[in-house]
Amino acid sequence: MRTFQNVLEVVGCTPLVRLNRVVPDGYEVYAKVESMNPGGSVKDRIGMTMIEGAEKAGLLEPGGTIIEGTSGNTGIGLALVAAIKGYDVIFTMPDKMAVEKERLLRAYGAEVIRCPTNVAPDDERSYYSVAARLNEEIENSFYPNQYFNQDNPRAHVEGTGPEIWQDTDGQLTHFVAGVGTGGTMSGTARYLKDQDEDVVTIGVDPEGSILAEQHAKGEADPAHAHQYLIEGIGEDLIPDTVWFDVIDEMVTVYDNESFEMARRLATEEGLLSGSSAGSAVVGVNRAIEQGLIQEDDLVVTLLPDTGERYLSKAFDTGWLRSKDLIPPARTVAEAAVSPLPKVDAEEGIERVLMVAEARAVPAVVVVDGQRVLGTVALDDVYARLLEDEGARNKHARDLVGHAPPTIDADTPLGNAAASLLSHEALIVTKDGEPHGLLTPKLALQHMGRL
Repeated sequence: MRTFQNVLEVVGCTPLVRLNRVVPDGYEVYAKVESMNPGGSVKDRIGMTMIEGAEKAGLLEPGGTIIEGTSGNTGIGLALVAAIKGYDVIFTMPDKMAVEKERLLRAYGAEVIRCPTNVAPDDERSYYSVAARLNEEIENSFYPNQYFNQDNPRAHVEGTGPEIWQDTDGQLTHFVAGVGTGGTMSGTARYLKDQDEDVVTIGVDPEGSILAEQHAKGEADPAHAHQYLIEGIGEDLIPDTVWFDVIDEMVTVYDNESFEMARRLATEEGLLSGSSAGSAVVGVNRAIEQGLIQEDDLVVTLLPDTGERYLSKAFDTGWLRSKDLIPPARTVAEAAVSPLPKVDAEEGIERVLMVAEARAVPAVVVVDGQRVLGTVALDDVYARLLEDEGARNKHARDLVGHAPPTIDADTPLGNAAASLLSHEALIVTKDGEPHGLLTPKLALQHMGRL
């Protein structure tokens, strides 16, 4: 009987999966799929090593509190450990991170504090500084500080590197991975180079980060850092956990191509991953373009986490358009919520709320057969419930307001602006039948203006 005593024993031993469509023909590239870890990311590995290291050093005692600045995944890895070992957890997180990550951390019982993204690392408001301050204020607390904790790369010297070496029978020629705190790249590269010094290691850095500059020049100006949308890799400071001496090359990637590749990994390879995974694969392709990888090479890259953490960003067309990552919508049909978010006239208020929240719309269309009676606005439902407990027994027919104007699906999106100035929603029709719902917010997002 093969069993495990707790979830921590399941961390690691993630599979290598060949990439067949998102890299050029003739190249042998395998992805180490870290979403197969129990917490859904590569950071499960360092959650264990950093806490075990702290316990051995006497830095964390039973009943203590773990405090960390995280983009989300390290927090989840630490939360897994805390759940098993009985620690409290507090995480600081940049406000650019997807809401799914915050909700996951809270699901594990963590307290989450959002901090502004666009401030210097030493600003008292930064998520680094807030974590450090809380560590000073809370007794029996431990601040792993993944950016400077050598147990971070050690996890990959002891785990990720040996797994890749064993699974490729020591035949790999290149390892390509994103560089953030540097733990994954540094620890894995150190182990692989200890086995074969000819293994080529290539770090992937987002445009806007300063790590590639540091690698190329031996120094970097933090003033050169600027915001980018890729999550989990790149830095505006130089972590001690980036071992530049074991990184042979660095390639730069950009937001638009990284998010596009994340979507391609899902639709073409069946691998649902985040934007940093997209960056890693773009990094492989860039290295091929630059002649750093040849057709007879055996390449391993690493997909750090699951795309389920980015459904409201990397896989949301409106968000992508709002960030100019894909072209604006041309017609109202492209921008509308479709199929039509609707309820039957005789359905109750709970059904109205369920449809509105599930479809993320401010109003639901009420229909009687094929006939549109009007809409029920979510704000009106909330107001009714606050005023009258008996409102829970109302039907959609009792709450319906005026029917919104209709607009043909092929209408240019810009032409809908005038109608949206005076109406909270438009019903989009196709071949004369209700097809979708267009709101001002959706229109602005899909125009790339919000």
